[in-house]
Amino acid sequence: MKKLLLILLMSFVAIASKAQKCNFSGIKFVKAGQDGQNWYFQTNMGSDSCWGYNFEVYDYQTGDSSISEDLGGYTRVTFYEKGKYQMRLNVFNICLGCDTTFILEINLIIFGDIDLRYAPSSDNCKTYRFEQTEFPSSSCIEYYHSIWNTNEWMDSLSDENFENLNDSIITASYDWNNETPVEYNSTSKRVFFHEFIDSGRYFVISAYYDRCNDIDTMMFTPITVCKEKKTNNIQPIILPADLKIIGYYDMTGRQVYYLQPNQIYIEVYNNGTRRKILKRQ
Repeated sequence: MKKLLLILLMSFVAIASKAQKCNFSGIKFVKAGQDGQNWYFQTNMGSDSCWGYNFEVYDYQTGDSSISEDLGGYTRVTFYEKGKYQMRLNVFNICLGCDTTFILEINLIIFGDIDLRYAPSSDNCKTYRFEQTEFPSSSCIEYYHSIWNTNEWMDSLSDENFENLNDSIITASYDWNNETPVEYNSTSKRVFFHEFIDSGRYFVISAYYDRCNDIDTMMFTPITVCKEKKTNNIQPIILPADLKIIGYYDMTGRQVYYLQPNQIYIEVYNNGTRRKILKRQ
């Protein structure tokens, strides 16, 4: 019996000794960005013959967990339902026999019904007043918007079909990599005005950002300006030497100071020109 206790004690000491050799203090695990329902997480961990890691998502509602794909220190998770989740970074060392888990708590609140009200000016059908739904009970909500030209397919639709386009169809049918917005606000603004250069079809993205919980949502609104066919817009000639970048903004209109890999941003120049860019790793 004493021999058995001695063996167990020696085994425990050996395991504890190995665990003490693992230094987890330099490991970082953070939320790197967000694009609608897509959340991005990042770690500075690497893998070798001893060290390894994986990303894991835990759903408090169902009690289920799943491994998220590793994209070279990044992972992307799409949250389809509101609720409470846990994002985990599991780190282990198979040579020393030790492991630990870093946890980020995520609470996706429900924004409720959102809407965009709009109306043209009584004396100019190209001048519009827009108003996003207000959240008077929360001082955490910020309001952003962007206005986009329609594409050829949207212009081919009947008036009824165009006006009934939903968010998913617009998102899937639009070439976001090659288009830039007509209008783009960088500070919170719930009520805004815009004078369109051309009549025709556009769509507005209304974004709502909860800065207290670091989550956002958005909606798409098709509009037809003046109910006339859009004319060609003549763009001024811009000399490249005169252009200077004055800022970068994410897809909800917030200014950013660090560009995360594999995300789309709006590059704004000193003459008002906007260009969409995709930051590569």
